[in-house]
Amino acid sequence: MERDADEKPALQEEEFLSGRSLLVAAGFSCFLALQTYCGLSIALPLALGHTQEYAVVLRIVSILAVIVVYVVGDVKADWVASHYASVLVPAVALGIVPFVAKAAVLSFGFDLGMAALVTWAMLGVSFAASGFLWCLIMSQNSLRQNVLTVAFSAFFSVMIYVATCAAEPKQLGLVGMAIVIVAELAIFNQLVKGVPWDGPVAEDDDGSFRETGPEMFWTACHSAVYGMVLVVTVAHGLKAALVVGACGAFGALLSIMAKHWSLNRLLASRQVQQLSLPFVVATLLLIPSCDEAGLVVCAGLNTSLNAFSMVLKWCEASEMNQEFRLHAIRRYAKTGIPTWLGMLVGTVLGWYVFMRQPSLGDGEHLVLVGLSFLLLLSFALFSLGETRRFDFASLGAGGVVPAGRGSDGFFVQSCKKVALEHGLTPRETEVFILLAKGRNAEFIEKELVVSHSTARSHIYNIYKKLGISSHQVLINMVEDRKRK
Repeated sequence: MERDADEKPALQEEEFLSGRSLLVAAGFSCFLALQTYCGLSIALPLALGHTQEYAVVLRIVSILAVIVVYVVGDVKADWVASHYASVLVPAVALGIVPFVAKAAVLSFGFDLGMAALVTWAMLGVSFAASGFLWCLIMSQNSLRQNVLTVAFSAFFSVMIYVATCAAEPKQLGLVGMAIVIVAELAIFNQLVKGVPWDGPVAEDDDGSFRETGPEMFWTACHSAVYGMVLVVTVAHGLKAALVVGACGAFGALLSIMAKHWSLNRLLASRQVQQLSLPFVVATLLLIPSCDEAGLVVCAGLNTSLNAFSMVLKWCEASEMNQEFRLHAIRRYAKTGIPTWLGMLVGTVLGWYVFMRQPSLGDGEHLVLVGLSFLLLLSFALFSLGETRRFDFASLGAGGVVPAGRGSDGFFVQSCKKVALEHGLTPRETEVFILLAKGRNAEFIEKELVVSHSTARSHIYNIYKKLGISSHQVLINMVEDRKRK
């Protein structure tokens, strides 16, 4: 008897209560705390007495280190995955150095000088490598993650961030962050025991799984705006950074509420980003007229929506990587590069336009209007691309419905024969016929009037029963059946 996707939440609730899920949530909380720290990373240098300009330079160095690691992860994904224990784990451990070094500076009163740049580069390397580790855990572990696991992780990560940054004396908070990284590594080592890391992995060469140019442009522009708002707001000091960082807990609560009301089946991470577009544009245009409190409110709202989107994105990516055996590290690196390039541009613009002396004056408005135009343009191009993909694109068919895959009876009969041979249910057979015609998951959702998770669940079950990991193989099976 077929188990519909709508029956899965009860099972997932039981999974969440398992000890392994709680361990995943604890370790992932440590990673997200480090992510929050990197996102608001100019706050502590300012609190330690550095100038705004030097604090921005340290942030730029850490972002550049993140981008370099992502590029390596993209180019050498197989090598990174197979050498995770000897490469990624030591890279994550590097993150302990910056916090211990800063604690030593406060305790003994010496100056790190140019060595501070090296320590902040280590922070960026540690964060990026940590993301790779958790990408592997989420995507290749036999335990399928769910919204609750990631959402609770996001919530508790905010608590960790606030506790460590607000701790007095500051050395206590810095040592606390170092301990957080040690705890993350210990939890990771527990989670990887007995996990089959050498299972089959499909190359990420299917058009439905790759981010398109407009999609990457949209991601970069959105991140640039978010990065600018953060750097301008956090430049007001550690108190502003604590409030803005704490707003991430609200985004995590939104995720938990979405899970409770099953809204996560209707909302995707991209949709949350698109829904937040009016708020982002309004924030941009309001920056010159906002005081510190206004900036904190605007940045906090953006942080909440970004946290909500992040939770959904991690869940979507981990499920898709696991179900279709995609290369988790390569996909994570590809999506991370435009995000952090945008953060880099936003950081530089935020400093150059609003923080340096003298400021641009009226030129500030021109920069903000220009950035708003780019953001809206990227959204329009992305939406147009999504519309075209819905109308014409297919999983592995190059965007064109292949000739001969119409509604002819011979084609449908061939599909039904393959479905019968592999024990597909009637509903799965409907989905199978649409896949064989070259339709993608988004089309199937609307054609059959099912939720996103239900469509993905049917596709996953079909792939599993057919013993395949590529949509093109599915199409070839039907073509072979037609020739017989």
